[in-house]
Amino acid sequence: MAICQAIPKSPAATEGNRMPAISVILPVYNAASFLGETMASIQGQTFTDYEVLCVDDGSTDTTPSLLARYAQADHRIRVIRQENSGPGKARNTGLAHASGDYVLMLDSDDIYDEQMFDLMHKRAIETEADMVVCRSTLFDDKTGVNLDSSWVVKNNQLPHEDTFTPKDIQDFAFTAFMGWPWDKLYKRSLIEDHHLRYPSLNNSEDLYLVFLSIVLANKISVIDQSLISHRMNRAGSVSASRASAPLDFYKSICLLKYALKEKGLLERYSWSFFNWAFEYLVWNIDTMDDSGGRKVQLEALANGEFSELELERRSGSYLSLNPKHHATYMKLLREAYGIKQPPSDAGKRSLLGHLISFLTRVDADGWVVAIKAFLSYRVGRLLRKNTDPVEPKIVRSSDYMITNRKSLIDHDASANGGNK
Repeated sequence: MAICQAIPKSPAATEGNRMPAISVILPVYNAASFLGETMASIQGQTFTDYEVLCVDDGSTDTTPSLLARYAQADHRIRVIRQENSGPGKARNTGLAHASGDYVLMLDSDDIYDEQMFDLMHKRAIETEADMVVCRSTLFDDKTGVNLDSSWVVKNNQLPHEDTFTPKDIQDFAFTAFMGWPWDKLYKRSLIEDHHLRYPSLNNSEDLYLVFLSIVLANKISVIDQSLISHRMNRAGSVSASRASAPLDFYKSICLLKYALKEKGLLERYSWSFFNWAFEYLVWNIDTMDDSGGRKVQLEALANGEFSELELERRSGSYLSLNPKHHATYMKLLREAYGIKQPPSDAGKRSLLGHLISFLTRVDADGWVVAIKAFLSYRVGRLLRKNTDPVEPKIVRSSDYMITNRKSLIDHDASANGGNK
């Protein structure tokens, strides 16, 4: 259990014995190299009615002394220290000490627009939304180059109105937004009324609280403006450490599914949930660049250990929100079973292949023999086509997702003209 040495909540922690409008929760771990830029962007906000709960998650660099100086200079900043337990537990610690009407759960290496707090808080008040989401700009930490950020908030999956209910995005509740917390302002009562906390996982812990809060919110509002510069590809970041617990993503999916079922929401959001879960499964395995972690994931796939995704009960057309993921899934399944990946034109000889074969025959036997052989081949193909049965071979349950080795082999053989 984490040992916390926290400054207790007291009137002295806020200005004028009044609780702040926003509690900013900032998990910090060995952040000395970028903490200054992040804190400057927080302290430079045009909106000033906030507290910052810096949860030092057992830092071993100069982070503790830096945080102490910030807290000494700014009464709005409080430092809570705990043994290293990961960002999920650090955010839980921050939530336990938060006193604001609204909560921002930020990252300690991002940079925030000076109007972020003001714009998000104002939107929450005006619309009475339980959650306000903004856009972000992603940049590569190693190169400083801005990356494509259009996908972080998917406008094509949102209503035309800036404010809506979860039911309004029923088919896209799990895909319209990313499962990270730092681009969302939460009404604290939403989190506390539903007892939402992060699970004890090494990675993928964010999505449990984030997606539950989306479907439990009364209203959601979107600010279609980038207010955050989010650092990507940073050495030692949580997103780069998935290999240490390669199946935690699935554990988080399971926890989320159980919670949805318990709250009677799984049926309503099932299409969105299962399409997202399938995409998340495929993405986690396909992007795992650690050989050991990938082996663990592929073995679990081959052994049918991802049963909570219910793939054997789904057709390919059901998991069609993003059709390209099915092809990637099939590629991963072949890799898991050690089956050779078929060429893109399996069972079909290209025009170039026919030409090479014909010219080889010319070189060996001359033009006359080669032409006769070609004509004989084409006539034979035509005759066989006219005498073959017209009814195609029907494979039982061919529309269902392939989830075992035999079905995969049969599928590939069928695609290759029946030649196993």
